[in-house]
Amino acid sequence: FHLRQDPIECLFSFICSSNNNIARIQQLVDKLRVNYGDKLVTVDGVDWFAFPTLDQLILIPESQLRDLGFGYRAPFIVKSAAILSALGGATYLQSLRLNANAADVQTALTQFSGVGRKVADCVALFSLDKLEAIPVDTHVWQIACRDFHFKKAATKSLTPTIYAEVGKLYQDRFSPFAGWAHSILFAADLNKVKTLLSPSPAKKSKRKSPTPVKVEISADNTVIPSSSTEQLYHPNGRKKRITKKLLDMDDPSS
Repeated sequence: FHLRQDPIECLFSFICSSNNNIARIQQLVDKLRVNYGDKLVTVDGVDWFAFPTLDQLILIPESQLRDLGFGYRAPFIVKSAAILSALGGATYLQSLRLNANAADVQTALTQFSGVGRKVADCVALFSLDKLEAIPVDTHVWQIACRDFHFKKAATKSLTPTIYAEVGKLYQDRFSPFAGWAHSILFAADLNKVKTLLSPSPAKKSKRKSPTPVKVEISADNTVIPSSSTEQLYHPNGRKKRITKKLLDMDDPSS
């Protein structure tokens, strides 16, 4: 039970996530695909591209990435591509799957430019089979305080100590799938997801009036329902059209 994203794509996608929102991250990843990846197929007039290989990434000039809007992340991508190439490329990242210690994997990944603890744990969780990796940010920290009674620190900064303690809290509660439990809780707390999960307000239905029925009045003044006669007759012989609501049928005298 795990998601195995391609490690290279996962690593460089999360490098793009630094101080960014989801929509903006997707835009940057798409720019890498369209500008540097191989074309895969055209569907309904739309071209689809693969994520660039490491060989393609190491050829990208930093200036081009800046022109495409990557900002200060541009040198992170260029430097990390060079570091990964020197370490052995995809083979090196895949070898980290064999390391049973998530903390060791986190340390190994933070050698890449622009990769801190959180990005390292994201890559470990989503592509390197480390189900106990907990990517902690201020949002995950707030969930721990709100829902799991994590002690609130005097500081507002996410220190290395708090990072480790929050991660351990999730691991203790949700092992062996702590990383996925964390991801579900994180996603469910996003405003967009909350809107999707919230039940739609019930529509007020208009109360319909009971359907009128035709009745006859017999000689002893008993009300007799009738559905077949257009003209109803009163005992005195005069033609008379009479309607009475269903709610009144139980009481002829009403």
